[in-house]
Amino acid sequence: MSPCFFLFTPYDSFCRRGPGRSLCFNPHGAGTGFISVGEIKKMNPELQKLLEKIFADRILSRREKQTLRPLLSQLEPREKAEYLGQAFEWVLEKWPSGQTKEEAEFLKDLALFFLTTSEKKEEVEQQACFSPGDQCAHMIRGFIENAKRKMDLCVFTITDNELSRAILDAYHRGIQIRIITDDQKMEDKGSDIEQFRQAGIPVKTDDSESHMHHKFAIFDSHYLLLGSYNWTRGARHQQEDILTTNDPKLVKAYQKQFEKLWRKF
Repeated sequence: MSPCFFLFTPYDSFCRRGPGRSLCFNPHGAGTGFISVGEIKKMNPELQKLLEKIFADRILSRREKQTLRPLLSQLEPREKAEYLGQAFEWVLEKWPSGQTKEEAEFLKDLALFFLTTSEKKEEVEQQACFSPGDQCAHMIRGFIENAKRKMDLCVFTITDNELSRAILDAYHRGIQIRIITDDQKMEDKGSDIEQFRQAGIPVKTDDSESHMHHKFAIFDSHYLLLGSYNWTRGARHQQEDILTTNDPKLVKAYQKQFEKLWRKF
């Protein structure tokens, strides 16, 4: 008989280890309840790295909770269930001889954190900014300077030296950066794209007659910035707009589009 591990929650859900399968945590009781190994391998690398660190010391610290919360907030209930199932799979593999009271307490804390995070609705924050003026550029720079882990930029062009310096500074302090931009505009005088490439920042461009005309950026997989505002000095003198939001659905939709373009280009 295959070894099993059960976790009962207010949802009457459970985890189970079966032959050729990984653990399952199913808060809604839908389907068979099992997750395939193939599905588990799709785990967000950033989340996987953090969970591996947590398992190494079996402590879910306050700082780790702060880092986990925005990552979990972007997931659908099904994805949270899969990740929690993977968490228990790792634990059982690490301690095959059985669980001590200390290990059980650790599992309980981790499970409760996943559950309460999935139920908690973060307050949506939104801001709007308009040009002419320097306000929009200052807002963009603020998001760049306050990024903690990563930023994905999908913008038509970048010629504003103030923003370019902020991007390079962020990269040099260890922020993961990816840039998608228009192939034709990067040849314009004043374009800073080649400077980013030489610094080591991954850059991709479209290869088509039409323009890659998007102007959006995602910071720490948590904040979305978008609008008509081009990241140029000239935009400071034009009628332009910027909107920022941490709405999980919008952030996820734009992140999905970024990943689609990144694979395409």
